[in-house]
Amino acid sequence: MKGNKLSIVFVFLLALVLFGGCVGKSTGGKSGKTEAAEKAKCKEILEELLAECEGIQTDTNLFYGDEKYEEYFEYLYDTSFDRAQDGAYGYSSEAYADEVTVILANEEKDVKVIKGHLEDRISRRMKDFMGYKPEEFAKLENAVVYTEGLYVVMVVSDDPDAVIEKFKSIEK
Repeated sequence: MKGNKLSIVFVFLLALVLFGGCVGKSTGGKSGKTEAAEKAKCKEILEELLAECEGIQTDTNLFYGDEKYEEYFEYLYDTSFDRAQDGAYGYSSEAYADEVTVILANEEKDVKVIKGHLEDRISRRMKDFMGYKPEEFAKLENAVVYTEGLYVVMVVSDDPDAVIEKFKSIEK
């Protein structure tokens, strides 16, 4: 009898350890996103970049979780919304080419795909601005798509390198 009680206690403790190891690794929602998504802070990163970096002509922001962000994601980036676990997008609703996008990909393989689609977005926008506003076209010619871990960042501005340097300094 004592052996049975010990076995039950052992199984109970083992179950607690196994269950305890899973706590915090999922958001518990339908999406099944990982703990990294809970820590992801693309909104805060974008807001810091826009506040700290001078000369970026954006007036509208969309963030992961906003209905419009999901709605525009596939249109803007020509890829599935399911490739990202977090993201933020700052752009100009005026006639400026300025744009800052921060996306946290789901997996390493998604980084390459998202990066390619952001590069394609720059090319499409160059066609839109060609002959329309030469000073804005120059921003697109100098645009940068940068990756770090699962993050993919696109910057269209007068000084995209300064924005990328600021991104590198932000704790993620």
